Amino acid sequence: MELQIQQLQKILQGLPHAKLSRAVVFLAVVYIAFLLSQLFWLLFPKPDSSPISLTPNQTQNAAQTVSSASILAQHIFGKANEKPKEEDKPKPVISNAPETRLNVKLTGIVAVSKNDSAGLAIIDSQGRQETYLVQDVIKGTRAKLAQVLPDRVILDVSGRFETLMLDGLDFTQQVAMPTTPKRSAAPKESRISESTRSELAQRRQELLNEPGKLFDYIRISPERRNGQLVGYRLRPGKDPELFKKMGLKNNDLAIAINGYQLTDMKQAMTAMNELRESTDANITIEREGRTLDVQFSL
Repeated sequence: MELQIQQLQKILQGLPHAKLSRAVVFLAVVYIAFLLSQLFWLLFPKPDSSPISLTPNQTQNAAQTVSSASILAQHIFGKANEKPKEEDKPKPVISNAPETRLNVKLTGIVAVSKNDSAGLAIIDSQGRQETYLVQDVIKGTRAKLAQVLPDRVILDVSGRFETLMLDGLDFTQQVAMPTTPKRSAAPKESRISESTRSELAQRRQELLNEPGKLFDYIRISPERRNGQLVGYRLRPGKDPELFKKMGLKNNDLAIAINGYQLTDMKQAMTAMNELRESTDANITIEREGRTLDVQFSL
């Protein structure tokens, strides 16, 4: 036995220990990296890499968000210098349609109150969310989207109109329409320079021509507290310089535009429609516990 141990010691002494050490360390590092990669994908599952088709009836999982590019591509606020067409005139609002019994849920709306055929509706049917345009058939039903209103959509179910309320709202006959602004105590004002005003005018025309460029300058996301919408978080986009010139800072919370509260659906719709034609805007924001107004010309 001792002879075998002595022979083993001689063999080990004859091995290139430096090279073996490096090899062992290398293998250990590779193995640790492999374990870390497996742990990462357990904590953060790999996203679906399949290509997304930006069609009006884009199917999405309930946990996914609606593509901003697909919404912008619909030109729901109109195109620059485009003349109104006769067929674009708004139809009478259908307000007497009973509440639908269909097993579908209206989870989101992009409505334009001046033209209820120009909006988009995000409807959950059979456990999947899809974005629908007017005249699209709701998946899994015989219903077509007939009108998009600020707080509901009207469905055409085999020639019979039915109302689908926005999720969380109770059914009423009265449609939520634009209202007058509510102003709180006068906040501190912040005005931009003349040079920035001129630059904004140029950017406005650029955005009218290419709406997708909006996200080069600003990122917007809803902010909720205890499940309630409290405003919209503002962050700079790929080109942060204009964001700063406008008097905005990263993580500012927008709570009102031109005095219209963004947490109130009726007032938010009014603000949206005013901005389509206005050349001036006033954003009320919360910043580090203070409320102030940022005024600029569009």
